[in-house]
Amino acid sequence: MWKIVGYLPPKGFAAEMEKAQAAFVNRPKWEEALKKDPNNLAALLGLIPIYVQEGNGKEAEAMLRRAEAQDPTNAEGKLDDAYNAIGDAYQMQDDHAKAVPFFEKAAQSKDEDKAAYALISIAYCLFAEGKAKESIPHLERLIKMGPAADDYREQAKGMLAQAKR
Repeated sequence: MWKIVGYLPPKGFAAEMEKAQAAFVNRPKWEEALKKDPNNLAALLGLIPIYVQEGNGKEAEAMLRRAEAQDPTNAEGKLDDAYNAIGDAYQMQDDHAKAVPFFEKAAQSKDEDKAAYALISIAYCLFAEGKAKESIPHLERLIKMGPAADDYREQAKGMLAQAKR
C-alpha cells in the first residue's frame, strides 16, 4: 500500500503515483538483489521509500546508513529521495526534530524539485516545533528558487509572513 498524507499539487501527486507503480513492479527484484548483496545501492534506494510507506522507518533508516556508507558525499544526488523519505517518516510520526536533519540533506540537492520539497518540509517541521522564526531562511530560499518551487511558493510566502510576525 502506498499512502499520501496531506495535499500534494498535481505534479507532486503524479510523481508519487509513479513511485508507487515502480515500487509495486520492482520490489521483488530489489529484495532479491539485497539477499545476494546486502549493500546493493540501487536496491537499498528502491526499498527505502517502500519501507517508509509501510511504517517501517527504522529499517528504512538502517538501509539509508548502508547506502550512505557507499556514497558518503551523495556525489550524484542518488540519496536525495531517501533523505526526503526518511524525513517524511519522522514527520508522519510528529518527530519533527528528527525529520529536519534528513530534509536539510535533501535541501542540498541539485534537483530543485527535491530541494523545494525538502525546504517546505523543513519549514513545516519548524513551525510544528514552535520555531517559526528559524524557518525564515529556508522559506526565503524556496521563494527565490526557479519553476521547481512553483507548487510551494504561495504556501511559503504565507508561512514567511507568519514567521516574520
